[in-house]
Amino acid sequence: MNTAFLEKATSIRIALGRGVYLRDGTAHRSCAARTLAGLREDSRLFDQLGLVDAVAGTVQGLIGKILRRAPSRKVGELTEDDEQATVRDTSSREAASQEPSEVESATSEASSPADAMAIGVSENAVTFGSVLESDQPQAGTAAGAGDRDSPKAPGKNPPSLLTASRLIPFGKANIRVSARVRRDELTRIRRELCLPAGSDHVFEPAPWAAWRASIHDAPVRPRRGLHLRYVLGDGRGVVYLATPNGPVAWQVIAWEGSPVDTLLQAFSLLSVHASRRLDIGKVQHASVQGSLGEADMERLKDELGIPLTLVAGTGYSPRLVSFGLALGALNNDAEAFNLAESLREAPGLLQRVPWGDVVALSLTFVVMYMAFGYYRDDINQQLATLMNQNAAVTWAAPLTQVQLNQELAFLQRSVVPLKTFVDRRLRFSSGLAAVAGELPANTWLVNVSGEDLAWEKNPNKALGERYMLLQIGAPADRRGDVPPEVNQTVRQLIENEYLGKALSRIKLADVAWQQRGGSGHSVFSILALPGK
Repeated sequence: MNTAFLEKATSIRIALGRGVYLRDGTAHRSCAARTLAGLREDSRLFDQLGLVDAVAGTVQGLIGKILRRAPSRKVGELTEDDEQATVRDTSSREAASQEPSEVESATSEASSPADAMAIGVSENAVTFGSVLESDQPQAGTAAGAGDRDSPKAPGKNPPSLLTASRLIPFGKANIRVSARVRRDELTRIRRELCLPAGSDHVFEPAPWAAWRASIHDAPVRPRRGLHLRYVLGDGRGVVYLATPNGPVAWQVIAWEGSPVDTLLQAFSLLSVHASRRLDIGKVQHASVQGSLGEADMERLKDELGIPLTLVAGTGYSPRLVSFGLALGALNNDAEAFNLAESLREAPGLLQRVPWGDVVALSLTFVVMYMAFGYYRDDINQQLATLMNQNAAVTWAAPLTQVQLNQELAFLQRSVVPLKTFVDRRLRFSSGLAAVAGELPANTWLVNVSGEDLAWEKNPNKALGERYMLLQIGAPADRRGDVPPEVNQTVRQLIENEYLGKALSRIKLADVAWQQRGGSGHSVFSILALPGK
């Protein structure tokens, strides 16, 4: 198979996910693509998808302008003058409250599916926490607690502090992990990335995205108990306290020189948090992903006192975070911390429809309908053929099943010997032609006889149930001489193609000398029998 064709076929993209992480004024972009050959990272795809976003945003803006300039007015709809008045009134209220307007505009326009991607929020701007579910206040939800942290309601300003949480089961306990960020931080990220208003992006904490990329490179093993995962980079990293279902606490660390003391301090803090705050036991095993010297690795293993392994994978870096964001966008990850969830409006009816499933099921229905239609036509054709055959056999209509069975047995007794006779490939005319073609030039055929006793109950015991007996003459001057034509004739008959299939055993029976008219000659007999 052509290698280039195979490589091109396996690079066909089935699904795409994009992630972007703003760090120190630089936007780190990554794109995860699911292909026929598996999952791969390709940052070059990001710009291609960005072009699609730009086109989609331009078309969306043109449609919005056309709708706003429409002259018709329905009940409950604003005219252009009313809309401008409303915008001026809203702007004055926003100016009075000194709240940025970029994030609010994200919920005022319909979002484009092409705009969807995951955006990372720096670990320095996010506050994390984890508690047992029983310790959570009853008013707390995934979006926060109280009016300050609740989703935007009609007639109220959006919350200034955004909260998202995930529920992580561990044994019989449920641990709620929460993340909080100021709305101003999301506004700043939107402004620096030049994101269009009305986009529906997912804003996720950088440590959670880095965890997703980390376990993609090296899954947590063993799959029981509490695990400590060090994801280390160049002078910084994240330490995760994780269950088999996900992390329940983490700490961002930084160091200069040897990182062992910093790693041990993070282990102590997370161990105390697990045993005293969460009351879920002790850390049982740990792993390190990233660059750590051999001496530091040995010292860390001795100080921890628990099994410690070095796993393969990319160290903590903006590239790891952006790739984790792309993985979440690719899989439409339901486990994501979407810090902008509370700013979203409830999706419309068309947005709630799982169009991918609808298309897949529709295609499946069409294929099954066509396949069943083909089988239906084939069965109808077979039924018509059988009915025609049944109508043609009018003589069998008055017969009973017993009589039909007797007729079948009679036909089998008649047909089987005939089939056996045909399968033997013995035709005496072809046999005589083969013998005539193989006899030497100075020999002659004295006598030939043959029989096929396929229908005889007691075939010839001496010669078998089918045979050919040849008597051939050859010149010989004296009694007792064996002319060379005898061996030549036997050899040529053995090598004959037809006799090799029908009567493959060629045997010399006898040789006799005769004298007639003053000259002598030999007469030898050859018996041709079927092979055993």
